[in-house]
Amino acid sequence: MKDDVLIRLLQDANHALEGVGFPVETPNLVPIYNALLGALKANHQGQSYVQALLPVESAGPDELRVLFGQLRILLESLIETPPSAGGMTRRLDG
Repeated sequence: MKDDVLIRLLQDANHALEGVGFPVETPNLVPIYNALLGALKANHQGQSYVQALLPVESAGPDELRVLFGQLRILLESLIETPPSAGGMTRRLDG
């Protein structure tokens, strides 16, 4: 799965969780988080921080907001600073 699609999915998941709070259960979102994490790991195999992230077995909406947000920020930073750029960045929209 391409990184730009992963970012859109992560943004959508966070948007969907904005109004959801404890004690609502979110069992269907945990497998989605784990799948997105797996796709991120497949796309960025050489990144030690990405490889250190672990799938989760269960999480509430607040924790999932944090987890989806972390993945989005990490992915955006990886896209903005490709290893071959020597510190130069490029915009996501251009």
